Amino acid sequence: MKRGIFLNVIWKYCKNIVQRINKCILNSVQFMANCGIMYPTSQKGGTPMADNRRPQYCAKQIAHYIIDKCTHDDHPISNLQLQKILYFLQGNNYREYGVPLFPDDIYAWPYGPVVPEVYDEFCSNGATPICDLYDPNELIIDDKTKTILDAQIIRYRKKSVWDLVNESHIQGGPWDTVYQGYKTIIPKSLIANYFRKQSGDF
Repeated sequence: MKRGIFLNVIWKYCKNIVQRINKCILNSVQFMANCGIMYPTSQKGGTPMADNRRPQYCAKQIAHYIIDKCTHDDHPISNLQLQKILYFLQGNNYREYGVPLFPDDIYAWPYGPVVPEVYDEFCSNGATPICDLYDPNELIIDDKTKTILDAQIIRYRKKSVWDLVNESHIQGGPWDTVYQGYKTIIPKSLIANYFRKQSGDF
């Protein structure tokens, strides 16, 4: 009798552990899906394709990497600069690789393209530089992507915030085409098509 009770307790304990593990796996998969952390797959077996396309990351991950790098380099940037850099990185990724760097929508706001989720995280900084640093384990950007992003980050942060605003407002560009107020989404196809037509560094 006691043995049966003991085995039943062990079975329930093991069952609980398995359920928790399954829940963790599902949460991790959901998190990756929400952030767009996925690799292109082949049509046959679901394995990564052997081409030059890179994984996507959610905009916050890219933003945190940009901020961390700029702070480490003693060249912190403001939220407004961050928004413009995100926009240009997204456009350049479409041009070079044919896919978005992150899946988040970009909106046309008065001062240019904005990712609201990222803006909201740093809006309390106002116009002052963001000097945050992040745990390296949180910055899960692959080395190849870091190398590609670093050169662009350095290039764009050298420009004044108003130069970035003006460049993002260029006549006939994605922002200029759709701007109507804070709630206007810039279609991804519009960003992709526009940047694919550009040549050289943008």
